Amino acid sequence: MGISYTPRTWTANEHVLAQFLNNEIGAPLTGMQSSWQSFPVEVDGWLRYDGTVTGAFMQVGKTVHARTTYIVGSDDFASPIAAAKFTMPLRPHADYALGGTLRYAPVGSALIGDASASLGKCLSCCIYGGDVIKLRDEGNAETAIAGTPWTWEAGDYMLLAYTYEAA
Repeated sequence: MGISYTPRTWTANEHVLAQFLNNEIGAPLTGMQSSWQSFPVEVDGWLRYDGTVTGAFMQVGKTVHARTTYIVGSDDFASPIAAAKFTMPLRPHADYALGGTLRYAPVGSALIGDASASLGKCLSCCIYGGDVIKLRDEGNAETAIAGTPWTWEAGDYMLLAYTYEAA
């Protein structure tokens, strides 16, 4: 990331005032700062009715920092065959491709929790199939499927945090 214009050239013996420095350097640097933006998250592989899912991301150059929170609702339920997949805010760079497809490139971590039993488990966030995140455990198995690693109920949660390079 850099300044997208040519700054002014100073001449010998010219008095450089703070106002000039602010206009030439300070304002462009302030404009380069990023802030968190929300993005719509879809949870595929689950039937979500009253659960809460939120997503936010920050892009600095081509680097994307993202976080997703999913709180399971009382009418939500996991698929017995498909793991939860979370949409990403921006498409990842093609360098994440393994064997010609975007499959299981680790980019972050997740904490999933069973609220009723006060249990938690750390997992890897992996790019899968283009622009979604799947959760993998230490044995590289998919998780967040019905009954895995526990029976999902209202109040259980998934907190994802990941960083990757955008396309």
